[in-house]
Amino acid sequence: MLHHRWRTYRVRLRECRKRPSTESIHELRVAIRRLISQFALLGALVAGGETQKPRKILKRQLEALGDLRDFQMLRSVIKAQGSRFESLVLLRDHLKRRQRRLVKATSQHIKDFEAGKVERWVVALSEHIERDPANHRAQEHYRSAALHCADKAFAVVLERHRAIDVSNLRTIHRTRVAFKKFRYIVESLPLQVSGRTRRELRRLAHYQRKMGTIQDLEVMRLTVEDFQERHPAAAVRLSPFVTYLRRRQKRAVRSFSVAADELLGFWSTPAASEQNC
Repeated sequence: MLHHRWRTYRVRLRECRKRPSTESIHELRVAIRRLISQFALLGALVAGGETQKPRKILKRQLEALGDLRDFQMLRSVIKAQGSRFESLVLLRDHLKRRQRRLVKATSQHIKDFEAGKVERWVVALSEHIERDPANHRAQEHYRSAALHCADKAFAVVLERHRAIDVSNLRTIHRTRVAFKKFRYIVESLPLQVSGRTRRELRRLAHYQRKMGTIQDLEVMRLTVEDFQERHPAAAVRLSPFVTYLRRRQKRAVRSFSVAADELLGFWSTPAASEQNC
């Protein structure tokens, strides 16, 4: 699984270096998250398998891609809503110029990604695993450690779920961040270990998207409101679009609120764990 995640990451990285499009940025971010989760699991499975350094490198890569992803998302929404809100032409040229700057900066970041350092960790961990005996006792240890890792991640999700206040969107975002880590860990487990079918894994992705929609709309609204503050002459004309974003966000929050407790059925009650994850 580690080598598969690594190969996918390298393919996505090459695609993104060639052309950092909306799709290629998204696919690279997904590949990075899956590789981080694989390292998290292996750090718990392998004695002495410290994986904090490669995970930190990969997390920095995620952060470097975040701003461009947000602007690509906003531009796609503006393009889709342009005929409904003619005032969006005021934003279009501004965002186009800013995205050009972001593409240039992000492209440089992507060129500088430390793939070689991560690869050395992939090789070292693979060699460590291959040296371990492939007996029943070792396999049972791996299974137990992997499940403890998922348990620990889900325990954080539950804690943040209990703290959700729909009037405070930051609480939903914090839950989403923890849930995303849990989801990718579960995806990284073999199906015979996690006990989750592909249909159940799709349910996790669907639940995550409900929270993601809320956060995406928040980022868009704040970006437009920032533009309004710096361009007072355009503020009034853009107000209907901001109102539209607020209404969409309220609907998204209501939709999530109805489904919020579905989370409780995604995993069994977490067991106490001393494993690092």
